[in-house]
Amino acid sequence: MESAQEGPKIIAIANRKGGCGKTTSCVNLAYALAEEGYKVLLIDLDPQANATSALAHGLKKYKLTVREFLAGKLDDKKISYKEVVLERGNTLKVLPAKDNLANMEDLFAVAKHTKGINPNVYLRQRIKQIDDKFDFILIDCPPGEGYLLKNALVAAHGVIIPGNPDIAAIEGGMKIMKIIDDEIRSQNPHLKMLGFLVVDYGSRFIIDRFFLGHLERQFSGRILKTKIRHDKKVAEAYSQGMSLFEYKRYSNAAQDYEALAKEIIDIHGMNGKGK
Repeated sequence: MESAQEGPKIIAIANRKGGCGKTTSCVNLAYALAEEGYKVLLIDLDPQANATSALAHGLKKYKLTVREFLAGKLDDKKISYKEVVLERGNTLKVLPAKDNLANMEDLFAVAKHTKGINPNVYLRQRIKQIDDKFDFILIDCPPGEGYLLKNALVAAHGVIIPGNPDIAAIEGGMKIMKIIDDEIRSQNPHLKMLGFLVVDYGSRFIIDRFFLGHLERQFSGRILKTKIRHDKKVAEAYSQGMSLFEYKRYSNAAQDYEALAKEIIDIHGMNGKGK
């Protein structure tokens, strides 16, 4: 259990491989933490904007996105955090994304090569300017290993690596760890691996057992206790723009994400601080 620290606990949800449960885990963990009474900000840092779509039901229409939040301006007009953030309930807020976020990769590269600016620190600097008080900030990271991912890792205090029963998901997680060791550690020496999160578990029993054995060899001692069971309600909830808790509260996966939230609360030594 970690000792409590000042300010929000910033958690990046990351895996270099796509399609392995990052967005589902980020959205439902954020919602579960909010239901526990914690104030939560979800930052959608993926140009595919799937986390924004997953919570679309109840979000007001918006034009400004996390891209403008990162840039701090639009057409030479300064953009504040409060102009971008959307409310998704009493204790959950969202910085939404659109596909225009993808061109931030080029802008980061230009800043690095023409101005000598470290392109990995934009998000960390912008988070410091947020004038809301949050207990948790969760960042839904894009796949790959571009500047957006590195911004999330530099800004975060901890990282969760989700993966479905697929060896490629373990390999993607190992590549995240290599990026942290090779590039991020010097910029964010206190970043902690909170754990590998097994998702979509139990759909193929023999494959799942093989996967867990391989996972234990690669991430021994760094696997979260909670496993998210295979559940068709996950896709159904996404199609409705809802969290699992809104769509089918007592589904297997919803119960698992509730257990995950409690595990994360316990890791951070925050029991009793919520509702």
